[in-house]
Amino acid sequence: MILRCRRLSGRDVTESDYRPSLPGVGCLLLANEREFRVKKPDARTAELMAEFNQWKGLSMTKQSNGMWTIKVSIPPGTYGYKFPVDEKDWVFDPNNPGRKIVDGVENSSIRRSVVKGGAPATP
Repeated sequence: MILRCRRLSGRDVTESDYRPSLPGVGCLLLANEREFRVKKPDARTAELMAEFNQWKGLSMTKQSNGMWTIKVSIPPGTYGYKFPVDEKDWVFDPNNPGRKIVDGVENSSIRRSVVKGGAPATP
């Protein structure tokens, strides 16, 4: 399984790119989970809201460096997501230039593919 994220350079990030503190990546591929993160050191709360969970807020955990993180499993597909911060500001993933329009609203985009025989399968 491969989760496709994008670096600020626009290149796909794959499992071989994983490093615990890879800068410039808004989501990381972990064994069976994906880690989403956003740096908002002054925020009181941050959530992940996405198509893959019907836009239900998932509370993120604030790290000592001001980074908010959450690990989730997502099914294959392409999904829109955003980070509601302090229950009012819905922000794009600042490290992911990918976008998806959902119901007329622009969101950050994540694609998770299943790889079979070296080629991405249709989600």
